[in-house]
Amino acid sequence: MLISEHITLILYVTGVITASVVVQFFFPVKALKLLNQIEIRDEAGLLFVRHWGMLAFTIGAMLIYAGAHAEARPTILLLATIEKVALVGLIVKDFNKPYTRGFRLTAVFDGLCSVIYALYLIHAM
Repeated sequence: MLISEHITLILYVTGVITASVVVQFFFPVKALKLLNQIEIRDEAGLLFVRHWGMLAFTIGAMLIYAGAHAEARPTILLLATIEKVALVGLIVKDFNKPYTRGFRLTAVFDGLCSVIYALYLIHAM
């Protein structure tokens, strides 16, 4: 299977892209505006944005780890797939609302990752 042959590279690339959202932890206002075309100035909202940036970073770091550690792949890919499917679902649910416009690329990326990871997991069983 093509995915299995290239899973290490796939995990490194998707892990780095996923982890790059860590910029939201350090620069939440600027990162949201640049990456998602939204503005949040509320302190409580920014707390959640920063936390989400760190969570995305940890998921990306785990994907990179899974690229080098085959024994950890099933668990990490299952968890990453659940998180990514949930995010895609939230974006699709409100797809026509103005605040999701900037998340459409995220939905495509996370949707593709979810399909690839699920296919790998099914093949690995």
